[in-house]
Amino acid sequence: VIPSYMKQDVVSPDDDSYESSRRLDSTMINVEVDPYNAYHSPNAPQVLSDTDLVSTELGMRARKACNCTKSQCLKLYCDCFANGEFCNCCNCINCHNNLDNEELRQQAIRGCLDRNPNAFRPKIGKSKAGGPEIIRRHNKGCNCKRSGCLKNYCECYEAKIACTSICKCVGCRNVEDTLERARGRAA
Repeated sequence: VIPSYMKQDVVSPDDDSYESSRRLDSTMINVEVDPYNAYHSPNAPQVLSDTDLVSTELGMRARKACNCTKSQCLKLYCDCFANGEFCNCCNCINCHNNLDNEELRQQAIRGCLDRNPNAFRPKIGKSKAGGPEIIRRHNKGCNCKRSGCLKNYCECYEAKIACTSICKCVGCRNVEDTLERARGRAA
């Protein structure tokens, strides 16, 4: 059973385009999301293809496939679940983040929102003080202890933004001039 907020074009087997639409089904999924759903914000239909580009407030980003093994993709450390998306082309095992397990998925979402109302909001947002250029900043900050915030498991470093006073990191070396040097090497 497909929930009312998920719509899909149905082609009958009698139709001449049935065979071509079956071939397209494996490469492209047209999904319309309920705009009243608090944890998933897009109002327009998204088309997910093999390249899996996902639109965000700050532009397009490549979608990361999850590798969950024991969480059944129903915990916030599953990137797909945390972004309010179903798993698609992922490497997960025993996945419950799909339409077949929608009831379990909704229970997990309600549980997460009961514990933390901001659970499904993005961690990296736009700064209030901006001009023509969008300034990105971490809404909560990182908690790094030994990495000096120079490894990809630092949320700020991974998002290519400098740590701020909001962060609770120890021995931070992820400051603006470090980022400028890294950008210069990449160019």
